[in-house]
Amino acid sequence: MTQEQLQQFGARLVQTLLAEKIVPAQVLADLGRIVHEDGTEAVRVFRGLWDKGNQIRTQNGGSQRNLDLPLLITGGFDQDTAEEELGRILPEERILINKELFRQKLSGVSFPNLDARKEQALIDELHRESIGLSRDEAALYFNFIKVNALSGAVRQSAQAKAPPPTADYPKVIYSLAETRLNLNIAVLTKLNAGRPVPRDAVLNILDVAIKRNKLNPRIVALLLGQPTDKFLKKIVRFLDLTATQRGEGVEELAWYLGVYLLLGSAEEPLLKDLQLSSPLEAFLTGKIGRMREIYYVSLVFSVTFFIVLLSQVTEIATKYQQSPPDQQAKLVKLYQAEERRAMLVQNAANLATKRIADFRVESREVLSNLKRFLAANSDLVTADDLFKTQYPL
Repeated sequence: MTQEQLQQFGARLVQTLLAEKIVPAQVLADLGRIVHEDGTEAVRVFRGLWDKGNQIRTQNGGSQRNLDLPLLITGGFDQDTAEEELGRILPEERILINKELFRQKLSGVSFPNLDARKEQALIDELHRESIGLSRDEAALYFNFIKVNALSGAVRQSAQAKAPPPTADYPKVIYSLAETRLNLNIAVLTKLNAGRPVPRDAVLNILDVAIKRNKLNPRIVALLLGQPTDKFLKKIVRFLDLTATQRGEGVEELAWYLGVYLLLGSAEEPLLKDLQLSSPLEAFLTGKIGRMREIYYVSLVFSVTFFIVLLSQVTEIATKYQQSPPDQQAKLVKLYQAEERRAMLVQNAANLATKRIADFRVESREVLSNLKRFLAANSDLVTADDLFKTQYPL
């Protein structure tokens, strides 16, 4: 190889390694023309080597790669890299809304021992459970996390793990429901047909739900008014639309909101331990019970809507708090735009709408109320909510 060829070869190789996306066939064709006077012959040799490499991948449990399809290149090391890289390709809101699902589903996966069949089954499962992602997008997100995990498996992380949360969230959440929604022992007893609901049993249910990732304690605490009661007031205001249309107050519906947040993530065996009345147990297990169906659907919709919305809000706020000044400025510029914040609201509405899709008649009223609610609450998510309110990390 002449010095000129070496320069050309090196330049093309560096260009390839620094690219975010490459097409293998194009790279091999370019390199073939540099190293061999007959570029066609070089490509034929390279393709033969590619085919042999694919056979080895298949024998080792991997999937074959198409020489003519593009490959994305990621640096992939720390826990945030997958989302940062994916943000170049997908809207940030779609990443945020699926981040927890992907992280939880893949947290215990041994990627070095994952064969092609299991990998495809896992991608199919992630696609089914994800929000707004095509199968190809779900596969892309999976691959970013896989690259991170495989990179991390061969080195020690330079970053210390974040300390576990110090707050006793079961007690915090119980106390917030009690003080902010007036869901005291007397009210719980009333809703349970006169039977007391043991406080310790409720705390245990919350503790189990948190440990099993069925409940995000920071988001539930925020929805119940800590550190700001803005969103609690908003969800009660939304529920009030349904109650007012029937000439009723929202107080009892707000109590059921508290019960749903305290016990809605419980597994049925734990609910049995509470010895709940049949109507209250039916309410918590999706059978509605004696509650009006429209109230139940409004409640399920509003909780889903606000949980998803606040998950996005706190994710952006946390990213802002942990970013250097130049990145903070970019986030502020991005989310000062009303249409970007509106996308967060639309994401939440899309998921909440799917949640009540089986209730066709009631869902029409709920979505009509949502339209009225959003028109009257243009301040639902502001730039201050994202960048000035201090949420627990």
